[in-house]
Amino acid sequence: MKKGFLFTLAAALMMCFAACNPDDPTPDNQGGDDNNSSLVGNWKVDHMTFNGQEMTPENMVLVMNANGTGEVLENGQHNNNNFTWSVNNNELTVHPNGGNEYSFTIVSISATEASLTGNVIPGTDMQGDVTMHLTKVNGEDPGPGPGPGPEPNPEDFPAGTMWTCSMDETETETDEDGTWTYVTDADIIMEFASTGNNGTLDIVGTITIMMNGATVYSDNIDESDTFTWTYNEATHTGTITQSGVDEGQPYEETLDFTYNPSNETIVIVYTDDEDPNADPITYVFQRTRK
Repeated sequence: MKKGFLFTLAAALMMCFAACNPDDPTPDNQGGDDNNSSLVGNWKVDHMTFNGQEMTPENMVLVMNANGTGEVLENGQHNNNNFTWSVNNNELTVHPNGGNEYSFTIVSISATEASLTGNVIPGTDMQGDVTMHLTKVNGEDPGPGPGPGPEPNPEDFPAGTMWTCSMDETETETDEDGTWTYVTDADIIMEFASTGNNGTLDIVGTITIMMNGATVYSDNIDESDTFTWTYNEATHTGTITQSGVDEGQPYEETLDFTYNPSNETIVIVYTDDEDPNADPITYVFQRTRK
């Protein structure tokens, strides 16, 4: 029977790892140049030039959501600079709400940094030769300003909030062939809809397998699920539930969560009921948007 959410995360990662294993070191998929999942997150513009002149904004953050939406934050403020975006090979196409479409070339990108070139300064109509260097700030205060937003209204919480849990893990395994290194660099993005009691859980990132220091497999993670939720403001606890039909059989899976208003975190502890010997896994989500 299918399991959703975080239930399948460890299994999904192990399935990706199994795509290249010590018995068969030939990779099934060497990845590709799809940068959609790599761009998901909050990116601070820490260096920018315009027509060759230094023009680094004081505090500009580009929010790139997994569902293809985004916005430009200036000093932590939401100024209705919303857009949709997509990536084809190394070209990032941006379509601002009510504006003309423009594009950037992705010169380089990693889990923490990216360099772009284009002809428009994001959030403006200023056209010219633009270069930008971005630093990922998921789960961090992007700089001066109000940060992720004011304290949610207890009567509405968690409606309209977004949370990110970063999973940067490295594991090693040694056998007669050498040392295998498994690297996971992923973000779990949990978003509660502004109305109703539903939401989405996206897992995006990369998996890399190395043998004796050489990369033998790499692939993108890009999974998405929907859920419904409940929340008890008095106890700061709630649930997220996924239900559906898999291979003709209905299923429903529920996870408990705890909200800590003092440090703005949501904590989910997952225990695999099918494996009593498995250690519980704790996922800590930081608020990235009210």
